[in-house]
Amino acid sequence: MALLFLRVLLTTILSIASSSSSSPSTAAAAATSIGDSSHSHPRSTDIMPSSTSDVVRSVIDAIQHDIIGTDAGNRGMKPLIVKDDLFLASHAVVHQLMPKSTVLILSGFPCCVQHSPPTETDGPPGTMAIARAIAACGHTAIVVVDDCNKAVFEASMQDMEMRGSDDGGGTFGTIQLECLPPIKSIVPPPNEYARVYLDDDDDDDNNSDAQQRFDDLVQRCDMIIACERAGPARDGACYTMRGINMTERNLIAPLDQLVTTMRHRDTEAPDSAVSDTSNTASKGQDEDIEQQPSRPLQRRRLFLAIGDGGNELGMGKVIDRIIESEQIADGDKIGCVIAADHLIAASVSNWGGYALAASIALQMADADMQTSRMPVTAVKRDGGKTADETTATAEENKEQQAPTDIQTLAKTWIERCLPSEADEIALLNRCVAKGCRDGVSGKVEATVDGMPLERSLKCLRDIRDISLSVQPSSESLSVR
Repeated sequence: MALLFLRVLLTTILSIASSSSSSPSTAAAAATSIGDSSHSHPRSTDIMPSSTSDVVRSVIDAIQHDIIGTDAGNRGMKPLIVKDDLFLASHAVVHQLMPKSTVLILSGFPCCVQHSPPTETDGPPGTMAIARAIAACGHTAIVVVDDCNKAVFEASMQDMEMRGSDDGGGTFGTIQLECLPPIKSIVPPPNEYARVYLDDDDDDDNNSDAQQRFDDLVQRCDMIIACERAGPARDGACYTMRGINMTERNLIAPLDQLVTTMRHRDTEAPDSAVSDTSNTASKGQDEDIEQQPSRPLQRRRLFLAIGDGGNELGMGKVIDRIIESEQIADGDKIGCVIAADHLIAASVSNWGGYALAASIALQMADADMQTSRMPVTAVKRDGGKTADETTATAEENKEQQAPTDIQTLAKTWIERCLPSEADEIALLNRCVAKGCRDGVSGKVEATVDGMPLERSLKCLRDIRDISLSVQPSSESLSVR
């Protein structure tokens, strides 16, 4: 860890020295098209957000490259890293979501196809870490999985306790679980059809219910995040790293189409949203759906993703790299073609979940730090009050704002957002008790991707330590 601290310190010094004479750098690309395989070297067309301090940006960069991006499993994931996407993903959560938003977190990789449940240990811990961070920011996190993964994810959510002070940050949000059934037919992506669960004479009632819940999720969500979620290949099926077709085994719910449907609806005009939603209703439900309010299309909703092997949802952003990789067998067959806006590649997807949670915490601490340096009248809206009332409000804000620093804020937010080692040991033990297996060894044990639990705990410990090492610059926090 000493080397990481030195790297962060050196990077911070250099970035501060150059910030006064250089413009913000251009970020790595967000491929917004579905199934677009032309982005072998993604580049962003957006300007790098300039609201985050150099020191926080440097710590997040160190987390990506020195902790989660080392290719610990030697599976060829390093070329899948997209520069700056961990930073951009956490920045989007903190700065683009409106208060009390709803975030869908898609997970579940039923690769242990010969067992019930077929769920692997990579996925639930990282997903719950993200859900914890989303709820800590005051949002609603809805974890969405396949029916076959329900028992394990229910166990992962048990006894989760939100920690840390909630003073000044509003109330914690909630964490919910939604499970969807598989579909019998494959529709190769991109799918722009409004209906996913087709009518079936044998199961029409269940399909109608599933379609209604699917539509509700698309309508409610403000962002989608995928963590170790099976993603469709070119033929529309989802494959394990060994090339086993999970879709034909009736294990895969169409969670990828939550993304494609969200994107398709976001291209529609606001005044057509209600009528288009009503057209997706099954017979007898049209009236209820027509009464749902249309979503104001203020900005395109983002899709963030975490993966480690190339066959996870969102990896379409680097599909050319997956196909060209000598370490990813049958990349052209198993590679997911749906692209994330921001993609976090990690040695283990759980580690990517920890990294995103910690980066959200750092971005929140940084935002709080910058807010504390703003004029007090800008901290709390005056709502059109008189001058005397506005002055009184300013004095009230001044009394409520305790002096603080970035290290104190980082500690507060890391406590809120990041699970402890004890949390993760207990979570994995609960999952294993429900039959969860190591996706590499196939054993019912608290190991992840063939590595002992201590390896994951060390990653979590390193992320926590480097996050808490954040130091203010000599000029307080130098903000671009």
